[in-house]
Amino acid sequence: MYERSVAQPTAVGTEAEREKLFATGMGHGLAIPHCRLLGIDTPVVIWARLNTGVVFGGVDNEPCGLIIIILSSVSDPDSHMKLLGATARILGKGETRDALLAAKDVGTFIQTLNSAP
Repeated sequence: MYERSVAQPTAVGTEAEREKLFATGMGHGLAIPHCRLLGIDTPVVIWARLNTGVVFGGVDNEPCGLIIIILSSVSDPDSHMKLLGATARILGKGETRDALLAAKDVGTFIQTLNSAP
């Protein structure tokens, strides 16, 4: 498989531009910023739980402590939509979402994510 790298400023800038068009705050303390990029062949998904939330606008304009960043290739919109759907299914369960937000360490966070229905 051939992969090219994307410079971090490019990914951050593209995501920031996309965020201006449509806020990705989903309510319940979570946000799913996402964009499609040139120069990547494989999707990248970053899960993060923040001690101090960041406002992403959206539904309730409240700080988000659970951030899931999805970066995928412009040439593969199907994978992008599948990742968004899978993320929404996991986070749509209040019990899972609350456990991820309450996780005190990486191990607990990963265990909760791996056991999500």
